[in-house]
Amino acid sequence: MAQPASSTNTDVSLPQSSSTSQPTQPSQRGGGTTGEDTETCEAFARYGFCSYGWDCAYAHHPEHEKAPKEIEVVVEEMIKMGTDYRDGTYLCRVCGELTKEHIGALVGVTHWFQYCPLCGNFYFYPHAQQIVYHCVESNAHDYVGYKQAIDGYCARLPPVIQIPFKYEAHRWGVSRFAWSIFGAENAKQILDLLRKQEGGELTGMISMGAGTGYVEFVIQRSVEEMDWHIDINAFDENPPKHCHFPVQKGTVEQISEQTDLSSSFLLLCWPPFGGKEENQSTMGSDALAAFTSRGGKFLVYIGDPHATGDWRFHEDLWKYWKLHSEVEWFTPLMTWVPQHMGLIYGGQDSIGVYSLRAVPLEGSKDAPITEAVDSDDK
Repeated sequence: MAQPASSTNTDVSLPQSSSTSQPTQPSQRGGGTTGEDTETCEAFARYGFCSYGWDCAYAHHPEHEKAPKEIEVVVEEMIKMGTDYRDGTYLCRVCGELTKEHIGALVGVTHWFQYCPLCGNFYFYPHAQQIVYHCVESNAHDYVGYKQAIDGYCARLPPVIQIPFKYEAHRWGVSRFAWSIFGAENAKQILDLLRKQEGGELTGMISMGAGTGYVEFVIQRSVEEMDWHIDINAFDENPPKHCHFPVQKGTVEQISEQTDLSSSFLLLCWPPFGGKEENQSTMGSDALAAFTSRGGKFLVYIGDPHATGDWRFHEDLWKYWKLHSEVEWFTPLMTWVPQHMGLIYGGQDSIGVYSLRAVPLEGSKDAPITEAVDSDDK
């Protein structure tokens, strides 16, 4: 799915893992690259801060970095920032500019916030980024833990600064981890259900649009804990530089190149949205069709049905695939509330586990002729 609107339009990636079972968390300091031939980031050289942070395309040299502060000091200073902002005192903590001017821009798509007329940074910087980075580093491969830590810090901040903080946290969360706040309990419930199905002793999983490979990493860990062997192949059209799990560069063609996927299941986590009129993406329906053509019979779809997947994907899902009722009792996924981040869409998230129907339904999702049950359920 597309990156949400960002105050910096940052393309971001994630900490590199050295293996699927025991990943490591390297230092993220120094911008996106620090090679000798890389141009220096002017913002970081001047202010010791850059809103692109770890993923800046320009070098962040150590001599320009400001001395780090204890996280509690940063939190208390951000609380003071919120109080000053509410009272109409706009002191930029990046460049030191003090102004009474009302100059701002949107954070997300609905929330207006003041930014500095001198350096151009929003007034929640650098502290919002520092707290978020602390949460990432403290929960390097635990998205649930990251979200819980963010919620805890946010609750301590003045309301006037909570939306910008949550926006910044979400921006890094979806790029450092995944679009879905997926955890070990979610993975185990999926695997337990798949294992109970006839022909459910699966030996493979293929994931399309894997992003950072975080969900695949969590599933792999659960597979190992269950003493089960599943070969996981994860693909993405543009894999990030650093991933939790090995993600190969590839498209739906990689599914079509497989010979037999009858003992595998397909994972689609937040496949790109595609409306009937604009048809922005067909990845979801294309992946599903390719998987079925190679004998695939099991699907795991994670996402907000109103914000992910193209229209044909949802039509085919209704017609050819049966949702297992057991998912109604799955542990609900944690979510980012759009309104808490200046956003509108994508606030629902759910897990669907499906099996290929023996007999397709007749009609369409919006005008069904047959009920959404298999013949053996009647």
